[in-house]
Amino acid sequence: WLSRESITAVDLTYFECGKDPSLLTIAKLQGEVLLDEAGFAVASDLAKGLAKPFRHRPMAFTDGPNGKKGGVAILRNNYTEGDEYTEGDELCAVVKYSAQGMGHGHFDKLSYSLYDGVGEVIQDYGAARWVNIDQKGGGRYLPENNSWAKQSIAHNTLVINETSHYKGDVKTGEAHHPDLYYFDADNTNLQVVSAVDSAASPGSVMHRTVVLLTSEAFEKPLLIDVFRVRSDKPSQYDLPVWFQGHLLTQNFDYQAETRSLTPMGNDFGYQHLWKEAAGSTADGNAQITWFGNGRFYSLTTIADPEDELIFARLGANDPNFNLRRDPAFIHRKKGLDRATFVSVIEPHGAYNPVGEIPLNPFPHVQSLRLELDTEAYTALSFERKEGGQWLLILTNNNASKEATHQLEIKGETVQWTGPFHLIKKG
Repeated sequence: WLSRESITAVDLTYFECGKDPSLLTIAKLQGEVLLDEAGFAVASDLAKGLAKPFRHRPMAFTDGPNGKKGGVAILRNNYTEGDEYTEGDELCAVVKYSAQGMGHGHFDKLSYSLYDGVGEVIQDYGAARWVNIDQKGGGRYLPENNSWAKQSIAHNTLVINETSHYKGDVKTGEAHHPDLYYFDADNTNLQVVSAVDSAASPGSVMHRTVVLLTSEAFEKPLLIDVFRVRSDKPSQYDLPVWFQGHLLTQNFDYQAETRSLTPMGNDFGYQHLWKEAAGSTADGNAQITWFGNGRFYSLTTIADPEDELIFARLGANDPNFNLRRDPAFIHRKKGLDRATFVSVIEPHGAYNPVGEIPLNPFPHVQSLRLELDTEAYTALSFERKEGGQWLLILTNNNASKEATHQLEIKGETVQWTGPFHLIKKG
């Protein structure tokens, strides 16, 4: 927001589009205005004390020349009509179901990134480029921008048979896009975005739903992720989570590669991944906790005994050290024509470096279960260690807000209206 492009956008939008007083707050933070009529209007109204707080809102943007080529949704937890933004207190999920974006676009359909007030929690790698730093390729895009950064495995999205979306072909990607299934942020404590893609991986339909749940039972909001895939033949599915920080612990056994490392594949970005460890669980839930930016985060995911749980790290086949050495947790399912990945990300606690005391370093989410998964509905449940149960039901083929539904789940009849429903017990 300090870039010259942002300053231009704020000033012109304020001057030409109704003089929204909340934009003056951004202009004040920028500390600069344009040397023209628009900038003069901004500076004058700031001097008059007309600025009002700028509030970060959950919203969905459309993509394409007519707004009909997918889009990007932003879920934010701390938005209220009456309060100002509290720095450091926000959890923000950015969910992408956008068009390809020509040569600059990445093969990242249905991916998401997660941020809080202190930085990235789940990252999008971005570009392989050291902008204007001459020692790294003259500051231009590096070869790894194509071989790694654009590839699907570099993003938090599903990769089928170790092949990037549209097989890494830009022209094919330009001809297709995902579609928004629904977006709902009317209840800021339960924000939901859902999107479908049927072209990124030929023969497969992918459907992802991301939920931002704020509850007094948890210190901070939870991110719930449900990723369904249906294919016309048995396939391998990899769902990476590019967590930012240092792995602290996990609840499953694994075999670490302590003497030698091997790249995970030969193409589509896999050639740049070291496989550091792999394991499995018979518990039904795989859980990892990491520490980043002074805070603790945990991921709980439903895992079958046959699933492979992989700890990977970027850096293979990178002789010029152009890539960051970032860690990833990859959940792999094999030999299936359909699969459903369900996970919950729980931010919790922090570390006090002065007192050398970790506060709330352990997760509270447990017993994550898939209660129902049909073509029409998906239902999941989870518990809080100290008590309380949650049941979330999603519709898979009817996004109408007016549609009524009835299901039998665990011997109980559940009725609701709309494409999703949350029940809390205890």
